[in-house]
Amino acid sequence: MSRTPKYLLFGLALGLMVGPAMAQNAADRTVPPPPDFDVDAQVWDNPDSPGDAAPLVPLADIEAYLQALTDFQAQFILIGPDYRTSHGTLSLSKPGRLRFEYDPPDQLLIVSDGKTISLVDYELKQVTRWPIRKTPLRPLVRTGEVFGEDVTVQSIRQYRKQIRVTIAEAGDEDEGSMELIFTPQPLQLEGWEVIDGRGRRTIIALNDMQTDISLEDALWTFDDPRPQRRRLPGKR
Repeated sequence: MSRTPKYLLFGLALGLMVGPAMAQNAADRTVPPPPDFDVDAQVWDNPDSPGDAAPLVPLADIEAYLQALTDFQAQFILIGPDYRTSHGTLSLSKPGRLRFEYDPPDQLLIVSDGKTISLVDYELKQVTRWPIRKTPLRPLVRTGEVFGEDVTVQSIRQYRKQIRVTIAEAGDEDEGSMELIFTPQPLQLEGWEVIDGRGRRTIIALNDMQTDISLEDALWTFDDPRPQRRRLPGKR
């Protein structure tokens, strides 16, 4: 897959609500970046430079928090590249399993069984799949290192009420990036933004996160809407 489509397609997969026409319109629009949340930001643009000031919350602490975040469920609010807003429930269980279950009237489901992520459109009766390791969410759903050799930490921006860590795939930084967004006290993931190579943004905000929870295996399966198909655990 070429560079721009990976982040663009994943952003549209999260933000797509009503079919190909809206997807094309969204692809043709460039969404400006949001304004800074706080003028008193401490910006750490080069984490490898010893001359830069240390961040208020070290990157190692952020990584340790994400490593410990192995299972959770939260309500999500999604703002797509077309500015449309949707709601639903996000479930995540490492390694690799996640589920975006949209609230009605949206008829979409995004689910990963640990290896393959599937976009299920019940209105169009279509299923689109790609490897979970080929998505920007790979660092969030794997065990072990979050910011490994395959991930470039481009910047950390810290505000009084928010931390933003911008990451990209090493060697493919022009393809797009993802901003992980945290509250600093206590440190908690509150969402992220997927940004493609042309600046189009898909924003996910998380609310009511529950970490002390047992997630059932049935969450990583789906009812296949295609004719003469049965319930599949992410396999063809």
